[in-house]
Amino acid sequence: MSDFNDSMPFAGRSIVERRDPRRELKAPAVIRNNFQGHIGGQVIDISEHGCKLELGHERGEIGDKVTIKLGNFESWPGVIRWVNGPIVGVEFASPLHSSVVDHLSSQAVSLQFA
Repeated sequence: MSDFNDSMPFAGRSIVERRDPRRELKAPAVIRNNFQGHIGGQVIDISEHGCKLELGHERGEIGDKVTIKLGNFESWPGVIRWVNGPIVGVEFASPLHSSVVDHLSSQAVSLQFA
């Protein structure tokens, strides 16, 4: 997960600017970080470059590296870029393809873990 430029967390963007529109998801996720292991939670919305998470009992901090897994999809590494209580914004290490995001947002109610 060394793909991040931690010296420029927002790469010149303000916190309200988005590269891509976020799509509502509200799906349970397996969320892990390097310090606490499995922290759980749900993905509230998602875009090609990131997502908004609601964490379980643990809290995240800006700069924490996380891995997110939804259903039977591959895991996506990312870094927390903002925090508001249990709600955090994550930037993915590598963008998701737009067709993956479209599929996830259209299948949100059926995302489960096998």
